[in-house]
Amino acid sequence: MDAPKSYYLYNPSEPLAGVVAGLYGVSFCITLWQIIRKKAWVWLFMLLAIGMEVIGYAARVVSATKPTEKGPYVLQFTLVILPPVLMAGVIYVRSIYREIDFAGGKDGTTHQKEWYLYVFDTLPILLVVFLYNVFFPGSYLKHLGFKVPKENQGAVLDAETADKQVLATAESSSQEHHAKPTFEIKQLPRPVPGPNEVLIRLSLTSLCGSDLGMALGHMGPVGKILGHEGVGKVAELGSNIAHMDPTVQVGQRVGIAWIRDICGSCNMCIDIANEGETRCVEALHSAKAYDGTFAEYTLVPLRYLARIPSTFDDIPDEEIAPILCGGVTAYKAIKNCNLTPGQWVVISGAGGGVGALGVAYAHAMGYRVIAVDAGPGKEEYCKSQGAEHYVDALSGVDAGKQVKDLTDGQGAKAVVVTATAAAAYQKAFDMLGPFGTLMCVSILPEDVKINFHPLWFIDNGWTVKGSAVGTRADILEALQFVKRRLVIPKIKWANLEDIEGLMEQMSKGQLEGKYVMKL
Repeated sequence: MDAPKSYYLYNPSEPLAGVVAGLYGVSFCITLWQIIRKKAWVWLFMLLAIGMEVIGYAARVVSATKPTEKGPYVLQFTLVILPPVLMAGVIYVRSIYREIDFAGGKDGTTHQKEWYLYVFDTLPILLVVFLYNVFFPGSYLKHLGFKVPKENQGAVLDAETADKQVLATAESSSQEHHAKPTFEIKQLPRPVPGPNEVLIRLSLTSLCGSDLGMALGHMGPVGKILGHEGVGKVAELGSNIAHMDPTVQVGQRVGIAWIRDICGSCNMCIDIANEGETRCVEALHSAKAYDGTFAEYTLVPLRYLARIPSTFDDIPDEEIAPILCGGVTAYKAIKNCNLTPGQWVVISGAGGGVGALGVAYAHAMGYRVIAVDAGPGKEEYCKSQGAEHYVDALSGVDAGKQVKDLTDGQGAKAVVVTATAAAAYQKAFDMLGPFGTLMCVSILPEDVKINFHPLWFIDNGWTVKGSAVGTRADILEALQFVKRRLVIPKIKWANLEDIEGLMEQMSKGQLEGKYVMKL
């Protein structure tokens, strides 16, 4: 079943709508006084228009709280848009009538033109110029910070002058986790950076397991353009960038990851020891607050611009992209297990994008790796990444028992779960040894439950942790392994048009390695 369609796309706050409605109420009273005092026919239309606006903004408040109901949306849209047109038309007709009268059209005499007629003559022209500059790409006013809501991007495209971007956009039906994500390729105007933003021209992007999770609705509401493992170069600077950081230059190579910006002041951000910025309560993310990397262009706030130092110039873009989310997620998760070289670590979901990189990083750090996945087809791949043993969860032999047998009955010192299956988490308890660490990485639907008993943790001294992506410093640390060729992402090339098929394969656990798409 498709998820309900949201008719209300641009959601103002209720207080703002209330203030506007109040202003229109004051205007209503003034207009009523004008009707009584002047008795001019034009004020009747003004009264009608203002009444429509008041009802329209009341409907807007209702529509904002009930986005899937079509009635309030149509009512607010109609009543808010039509009154200005009505008032402008009536007043303009009246102004023309008055101009004819003053020019001698009725009695043959010439009168001085009243001041407000100049306003009525000029205002519509200024309004048209303003709207043109706001809604058309490359305009001057957009450089001052005026922006078009995302829903309007691509509504008008001048093929000769507008820069284009190709994107994959997840339809609203994909927000329900049982639905199949659908994508389409579009051409849109190139985004224009705000004063504190940088425009990036992406060269390529890789596919991450989180993209599937977002497309299926497992990670809350998302935007239309997904993707968060992109590499590109600075294409344009916002108006304030040169003053804020003159070292940022057009042409610099940068990475686009899951986090686009943080507040820097919340309790999470200030907890530097625990790398709390990855859990900033006001963080802005790719594919949520900002369009993702399944596009040729995207915007990044200066504060969280992830510049790739020149020391990594020898690493190609296609090997950097997978590290920006999947790689750094695996690296940080294993690092935070606090293991000693030579100890056993289980990577559950080892044949996936994050899991395989986890195997590679764990092996490079000196740990003994047991790879766990479903089916015999991934054994060779996992061992090529550094796994010492492979456990097939579908072999018919209990996976927990296999791990215990491989570790002389002790169990692993850590189990890192990257598989997006509840069974993987449940079975992890059978693989842990005394004082072991269960590291939670993969994201499951909110309604999925894992069963455990407190005595398991009390008797075994287990620790449960969660790990979320990595900081900018973590990314540079993870890239050092690639530079030294200790970790080499296994790359497979695809086209952006292949997104839908790749998502379907990923949902079935059939993808091997990291898929990279040129843009």
